[in-house]
Amino acid sequence: MKNTNESFWKHIIKTDTCWLWSGAPDVSGYGEFKINGKTWKAHRFSYFVTYGDVENGVSVLHKCDNPICVRPDHLELGTQSKNIRDCVSRGRHYMASKTHCKNGHPLTKENISNSYSCEKRRWRRCNLCRRKEANV
Repeated sequence: MKNTNESFWKHIIKTDTCWLWSGAPDVSGYGEFKINGKTWKAHRFSYFVTYGDVENGVSVLHKCDNPICVRPDHLELGTQSKNIRDCVSRGRHYMASKTHCKNGHPLTKENISNSYSCEKRRWRRCNLCRRKEANV
């Protein structure tokens, strides 16, 4: 893996903060490359070569919120649930930035409630729309 390791680090641009992947990104903006026919996320490979193997089902998370960063001390292990909670709390989740529901009602603190699906996943719902649906 030494040759692969060397070719990986050639694609890194080190800044004062993040180490940026300069190779191809995937559709979500994360660095991506192939080794022996296997596709790796660049940040996951960086974590792997620095700290060791990562168990299946465990995510490699960015503390810096920069998807092309591969700096090992900016990466940590966690669950996908933690990753989503971080995304929402840091204002990066697409739903967290929505100001109005699909019917144009403002999503204010007073007009939203948390709902749960059968998988126990939580999302924000417009109370005005919910009440209207209940009366129909």
